[in-house]
Order: sequence, then C-alpha cells, then structure tokens
Amino acid sequence: MTPININDFPSITAAIHFKMRGLHPFIDNKVIIFNDPIAVELHSKINSKNDYSLPFWNSIRSNGLFRSRITEYYLEESVSNGTCQYVILGSGLDTFSIRKPEWAKNINIYNVDFSHVLAARENLLGNSGINVASDINELTISKLEEHGFDRNKPSFFSMLGVSMYLDYYNQKRIYSEIASLNDVELIMTHMGLDVTPNIQYVTESVNLIGEPFIGKIDEDDLIIMLNDVGFTTIIKPPMSIVDNWYRESLLPRPNLRSLTIAKKNVPD
Repeated sequence: MTPININDFPSITAAIHFKMRGLHPFIDNKVIIFNDPIAVELHSKINSKNDYSLPFWNSIRSNGLFRSRITEYYLEESVSNGTCQYVILGSGLDTFSIRKPEWAKNINIYNVDFSHVLAARENLLGNSGINVASDINELTISKLEEHGFDRNKPSFFSMLGVSMYLDYYNQKRIYSEIASLNDVELIMTHMGLDVTPNIQYVTESVNLIGEPFIGKIDEDDLIIMLNDVGFTTIIKPPMSIVDNWYRESLLPRPNLRSLTIAKKNVPD
C-alpha cells in the first residue's frame, strides 16, 4: 500500500489516534499503556507532519490510550460473564478485530462506520470482523441483525469519541436502540459543556478539518438520558484502574470523567 497523507483519510481524527497508538512505544518512555502491535506495524502507512511528542498531543494521546485500555478491560470482564457479541460504533481504525486476544476468540465483532471509512480501513488493515456500513445516526439493531447480530445474546457496545458528533436527539435515539436489548453493556465517551482551553483548541481544530463537535452534553444530563432510555446501572471507571496501569509513564493523567459504562440486564 502506498502511504497516504493523514488529511486524505476519510476520518482524520481516526487516523490521528491510529498514528499515535503506533508511535506510543517509541515516544512515551517505553512505558506501554496500551499495546497495539497492528498500529505499531502500519502507522507509517499514514504520513503526518504533526509532532506527536508535543504537550498538546501528549494529552490527547493519553486519553485515547487509556480509553482503549479501559474499554478492553471491561470487555474482557463482560466476555467472562457470557458476552459473545461486540459492536464497535465508529470503528475507524480500531484494530481489536485483528488483534483478537485469546479470551475474545469466540465472540463476533462488528465494526460500524460509514462505507467510505470502512473501505479505507480495509485498504489499510485488511478485512477483519463483520463490517456494517452505516451512519450511526441511522443505525438500528435491525440493521445489525441483517449482518448476523442476535438481539437475544449478551452484547457489549463501545462508542469512543463518537457522541460529540451526534446531536442530542440522535444520541438519545442510539442509546435507546442499544437499551432495547435485554442483556447489554455500553462503554462510551462524552464531552461536557464546560470547555477548558485545551478542549477549546481541539474543538476549533476539528471544526477546521470538517469534523465538528455538535453533541456536547453535561454528565448529569447524560446520566438522566441513559436512565430514561432504560439502562439499569451506570458507573464511572475508578481512578485506581489508571493507577494500576500508569506506573512510570510521563504522559498526563487521563480525564476519566469523560468515560461512562451503562448496563442493562433483565433477569430471565
């Protein structure tokens, strides 16, 4: 594959996070927070002029690495309790369906994204998992069922770096679709209305590349929304998880306030 310019990838933010996962072992004091050997091998296929060792990128990378590791921590726990389907909403260049650890060998993995993003993904990463081409604003459980998803089996959904691209109505709609299942867990990130200088800069940057944030929502309002659609348990990852993994890393501590785990379990 001929290397492509990062600005030519259909989701620039997805390409940036992939690039940073690939560079992580080399620029972060060799302390591995999240191990992605696929990104390490292939990140050079995406050309970027950004210096990802700068403080601004360190903060973005830290949050991206930790949210990925925390997601797979909770996914592994969920699989040990019977989950057999994993749906990645806004899959971009996520590599889980290729890395697939031993504990995930028997689960079905669904990569959900726009058709042009999935095509670019396949060009770089090859074909792995079950690809479902869909605008998340229009995704339904019925559409997943067309690709083999079973609504009666325990399922895990991740939605990382996606909710800020959905307006309030469509956030509630997709959460309602997920909560229509009887045995399901969702881990997701959100962006609050309080804007720090760093996030203000990120917001302005994504506007310039044509991927504007339109779905900022306060944490309290998010929890109300998740309860309203039918999730029965809502938790936040404890900082102790980060302490266990952080060790000697020089990266800034991540903002775990942006991560939420929502569960629904209806007894038989």
